[in-house]
Amino acid sequence: MRIEAIRSETGNGRKRILADIVWEDCDRPPETVWFATDEALGDSLEPNPHAFLVGCAVPAQHFGERRVRLEGPVCPALRQGVETALRVYQHWYGTAAPQLEVPVRAEDVAPRSNAALFLSGGIDSLATLRRNRLHYTPTHPGYFTDGIAVFGLEMEGEAAYARVRRRLEPLAAQFGLRFLPVYTNVYLNYRTADAADGFRFWTDKFMGAALASAAHALAGRVGSVAISGGPHLPVLRPHGSHPLIEPNYGSRDLRVSSEGLDLSRLDKTRLLADWDDALCALRVCNQFRRYSEHGVNCGRCEKCLRTKLALLAIGKLQRAEGVFAEPALTPTLVREGVRIGSSYTAFCYEELIAPLGAVGRDDLGRELRAKLRAYRRRFRPITGLRQCLKQLDRTWLGGRLGRARRATLPSST
Repeated sequence: MRIEAIRSETGNGRKRILADIVWEDCDRPPETVWFATDEALGDSLEPNPHAFLVGCAVPAQHFGERRVRLEGPVCPALRQGVETALRVYQHWYGTAAPQLEVPVRAEDVAPRSNAALFLSGGIDSLATLRRNRLHYTPTHPGYFTDGIAVFGLEMEGEAAYARVRRRLEPLAAQFGLRFLPVYTNVYLNYRTADAADGFRFWTDKFMGAALASAAHALAGRVGSVAISGGPHLPVLRPHGSHPLIEPNYGSRDLRVSSEGLDLSRLDKTRLLADWDDALCALRVCNQFRRYSEHGVNCGRCEKCLRTKLALLAIGKLQRAEGVFAEPALTPTLVREGVRIGSSYTAFCYEELIAPLGAVGRDDLGRELRAKLRAYRRRFRPITGLRQCLKQLDRTWLGGRLGRARRATLPSST
């Protein structure tokens, strides 16, 4: 992969930075990757090579490119960090890490003073903001001054983003945050194919890199950024948003941190329990085609149900009145809408059963128990067989089967 012609342009009320992407070892056509923001915020957006290295290195590895060549230079700490992240992915998934042909800069660059977080309106990001406001004073350099909201990751169509933006801007203003909208196609180039594969590329590899690349695009303003939403510590596993991965996307002039590892989703919901303004601004739903002028949470999808169950379990669902298009919680809704496909979601529902019983909703707890039993029946035999084979390989074959498997895995895994 070659990343070329990094540049900026202004028009139609926005400033954009762009780079041309030339694929060398796979059959993808040439692409242009871009980041944009409102023209009034144009001073924040710089044609920063860091944004394109972080935004393109993981796709290059995923699609089997043997190198990433960038017209740099970049911070040596970032170059080393990206190499580390790619090696971790090679260890996790077996896809060879491309060689980085990226020059490094000799001079140091002082970081900007502004601390930012990604402000999606979800439980994770709002809990990160709440913690920050509880533990930091406005004079501390870690006190968040900016909230970044990225369009082009989990939603398509600017009408949906505009509805989210109208919900988040007042919240940001209320808590002293400069609202920074970023528009990008860094993931949209792959989103359609990834959707057909269950969003595995996004979930397993690209989530943290895509967010960090958007922060690097704002090098004119942001000096540190917090990414919220990685798996909780007891169920930490290989993932695209992971504390072993995301800090590697930082540089001397932009620190990247992973937040919330120590808190479960129920803990985070409790943290927001008495913050009425945050509850009214919740945006947890990814069903963006269902967004309307009346709301951005359908109330029926898995994430909406998970959030409603947590709010009910802590006695705060009524405080979020008007947030969900479907406010009710019935056993039928839980039976039809809850989907458990990972150890993380299983943990989220497991921790809700006792609190739901304490508020007199054993009927919902029974539905969750049934869902968890079905999940364990489905995955336990596969997991047990996999662990047995791994142990035999390590004990008797010195790991040769594992190394052979990783060497033959297709680049799309």
